[in-house]
Amino acid sequence: MITLKPCPFCGGTNLASPPGQAVIVCGDCDATGPAGAEHPTSEALTYIAGASKWNQRDGDPVPPVMTQAERVFRSTVHDTMDELLPKEAKDA
Repeated sequence: MITLKPCPFCGGTNLASPPGQAVIVCGDCDATGPAGAEHPTSEALTYIAGASKWNQRDGDPVPPVMTQAERVFRSTVHDTMDELLPKEAKDA
């Protein structure tokens, strides 16, 4: 599990990730972090996406965990599209 940084607005540590949502919410001041991946493929990736965005601050590099989560998501979408598209559409 990713350790969350304190809230950048109030310094609070009462942080939670609502089920199925790729965001972190501060229970002390109700601040909501930026959303992570739009359509994560699992509850674990949902948390990783939200936590990575929450922990990112101005000037910080993009966390490698988010990059990995995006890779998994894109790979899953690509594989699914390959299964759904007829061969003729892929060859066009």
